[in-house]
Amino acid sequence: MSRSRIAVIQLAKAMAIVKNTTVYTDSCKFNTAEGDVCVWIAHVSASGENLAISQQCSIDDRTWYDPVNATPAALGSVATAQAATAGVYISYTAVLAPYIRFKIVAANTNDTVLELKVIFREEV
Repeated sequence: MSRSRIAVIQLAKAMAIVKNTTVYTDSCKFNTAEGDVCVWIAHVSASGENLAISQQCSIDDRTWYDPVNATPAALGSVATAQAATAGVYISYTAVLAPYIRFKIVAANTNDTVLELKVIFREEV
């Protein structure tokens, strides 16, 4: 008989992001995820840096993919222009994969610092 619990995994802690760059969080095993997924994000920027955040997928925790559907339209978007915040909790449609991480694209305005946690129901 399986049970479920809420998993909270910090994938970025005080991650420095330079303007006009793309960075990636740490990865986590996602093969026990079941149901809803949320991301908690906090980032500080003096000039209101906006971030685009999306989930990436991997089968082996080495090779990473931006998930798409058959069209191919991008999937796994968490935020397209996330403004600076002390903390925001975003529910999104997760893409199933054995491993996930998040891709963060910074607009060309200013540097920022990011914290990110992924929260999901885990089958145990």
